[in-house]
Amino acid sequence: MKRALLLLLLVGTAGPVLAQGSGAEEPPPHPTKWKVELIENSAVPADGHHLALSWERDYNPLGTVLIFRRQVPKGTTGEGKQILVVDRLAQIVPAFMYPDTFRTQYYPAVDVSAKPIPKGTTLGVWTVADSVDGDRTLWIDEVPDPDALYEYALVPAHRGAAPDTYETLMGSSVITPPLAPRAAATIVHRRWFQILVLVAFGAVVAATFAMRRRRAGAKAPGEAS
Repeated sequence: MKRALLLLLLVGTAGPVLAQGSGAEEPPPHPTKWKVELIENSAVPADGHHLALSWERDYNPLGTVLIFRRQVPKGTTGEGKQILVVDRLAQIVPAFMYPDTFRTQYYPAVDVSAKPIPKGTTLGVWTVADSVDGDRTLWIDEVPDPDALYEYALVPAHRGAAPDTYETLMGSSVITPPLAPRAAATIVHRRWFQILVLVAFGAVVAATFAMRRRRAGAKAPGEAS
């Protein structure tokens, strides 16, 4: 397995202690340490649209991780770091959703304990990429643009009773540096080439069936006589 592209040791901020009786897990008394890796191996499709991340945490490695993705301009640089996502429980703060404009424009917080956020949901500049249970040795994301850069926010979470809701987002969250999907190895692996091949194959199949119908129609009068 090739793991040479990225190896980060990130420290997330410990969230506030939850009220007694909430039923949710209390965050650790110290910041959670994350080890995040960008992976390339045979399990990652080399089509320019996939990126694989692996992570480990020193606290609650079986818990849920909610993953957000946002596109950043080409040429953007930076390092992985901690990031504030919630102020309490499951209230996602405007500073996370609208980092460039929250100081000059009002945005309400979003309570994801009541609002479902399935995969593909947009919250400000971020899109919900997925949610997974437990630390994963390989997690594959299908990114929209093979020529773009993306940042990922990894947020520890406690699932709610309703699908795609979260009772808490426990605050010990990190953001990756800008990452690019795995480049297509050859023209055969490029998405547009694969689509063209499928279209051409469909056209050949359709033409074959049409030819058979014409031949069957031409033989019918002779057989009747």
